[in-house]
Amino acid sequence: MIRPEQRLIMQTPLTELWDARGTLPIKERRDVGCEQVRQLLRDGPVRFVIADCGRTIRWIALEDSFRFWKEEVKSHLIDWSVHVRGTRLEDWPGEYFYSGSEWDEVDGAAVVLLVKHH
Repeated sequence: MIRPEQRLIMQTPLTELWDARGTLPIKERRDVGCEQVRQLLRDGPVRFVIADCGRTIRWIALEDSFRFWKEEVKSHLIDWSVHVRGTRLEDWPGEYFYSGSEWDEVDGAAVVLLVKHH
């Protein structure tokens, strides 16, 4: 039997999130862009989760969240209104971007799922 942390993402959007303990009892709340994530970071701790098809789910350590936001997410997070209208990969650094969504809290931290598009 496959362990939860070895489970591969086969398609998006995700309808559930999981970690080494198994499926988490949380649900998606709303789509988020840069401004919403900035507000979440101001309000308290944020856990980023990366979903990349063909790979395992990746949870960013809570102590690395702000650095990860500044160095990786901020320049690659698309606002939903732009995503709906369409975008070109070549318009993004490294030719990839993330679409984001806020989920219920886990262990007192807001959860932001980042789906990688490349």
